[in-house]
Amino acid sequence: MHNQKKDLRDTRGSILIVAIIFATIAAIAVGSYIRLAGTEMRLANHQFYGNASLNLAEAGIEEALYAINLSSLADEDWENTGIAGTLGKYTNSIDLGRGATGSFRVHVVGAASDAPMIVSEGDVRSGANGRSVRQVEVLLFQRSLFGNGILANNIKLHGNSEIRSINLDGEVSDGAKIAGASIEEGSIDLGNAEIYGTVTTRGWELTTKKNTYVSGEITDDFNSDLPEVKLPEYEFGHEYDGKSGTLAGEGGETIYYSASEIDLDGDLTIE
Repeated sequence: MHNQKKDLRDTRGSILIVAIIFATIAAIAVGSYIRLAGTEMRLANHQFYGNASLNLAEAGIEEALYAINLSSLADEDWENTGIAGTLGKYTNSIDLGRGATGSFRVHVVGAASDAPMIVSEGDVRSGANGRSVRQVEVLLFQRSLFGNGILANNIKLHGNSEIRSINLDGEVSDGAKIAGASIEEGSIDLGNAEIYGTVTTRGWELTTKKNTYVSGEITDDFNSDLPEVKLPEYEFGHEYDGKSGTLAGEGGETIYYSASEIDLDGDLTIE
């Protein structure tokens, strides 16, 4: 009887040790999981606020581009930075929610030059999650508004058109460029045209038809506003009858006229 009680105590002791070992392993596993979850949460927050600071930096770039395109850097609260030829703009205390605030600082270096540089910094402060800063640099250069062979708000091609590029020497190549400045989807209709070159829209996906052919890239990153066209102040000596291919002034000098719409039917060519 005495030996049976001793064996029972030994068994209970062994079970207690095994339970302690399993409890220790479980505690370590749970602790590791909590630590891993905390690390993932911090990384997710860091990524989230990092993206927010990048968005703010890009907002600064947009502010500068807007002012440069309108030639209004002097009218848009831009300040001298103390660096020659450099203007700056600062926006603070942007409420991003969840206790985070943001700001951006943007400088236009060489504001009066033909190739200014924009440097923008987005800054997000999120309390316990610390601070996230991103910087973006953009170098600008001037180009012709009509760097594309065909540029308009609305482009409609009818029939089996063929569009190629031709240089001043009369050499034909596959370098044609078509661009649509409208943000309205469907403002470019290529019909059954064969385009030997590239086509770009302003932020929307181009829909092609069965027989539409584009040899180059189709992109959606065009971004330019067409300025209002001012017609020449000229009094015509006669009314244009719509039949003659050439219109001349009273003294034989060259004059210009506009057409709200050009409709090419058959095998017509514009040179």
